[in-house]
Amino acid sequence: MFHKVTGINIDTNSVIVETDSQLEAVQEIQFDSLISTVPLDVVINMTNGEDGSLKNMKDLSSQLVYSHTHMIGIGLKGQPPQMLVNKSWMYFPDLILLSIE
Repeated sequence: MFHKVTGINIDTNSVIVETDSQLEAVQEIQFDSLISTVPLDVVINMTNGEDGSLKNMKDLSSQLVYSHTHMIGIGLKGQPPQMLVNKSWMYFPDLILLSIE
């Protein structure tokens, strides 16, 4: 079961999660360390606390620029060419459209 994180309190080292959106039920979960894969500006904006630098962090995080990535897996039969045997991925920064017929 997954719950939506609705806030982070840095004063109490806790994450507030929505456990039932229809009942507006929430739960507070304590943490020692917090690791997130959510974009930094989103994490900063859901963070609350009395730290005076938090407002400054929110202002600075609104200026962050980031890119998006779409990962596509393709399975191929046969053996790869020798030059690709030890490669696990390839990067095509200018690829816009891939058409497979």
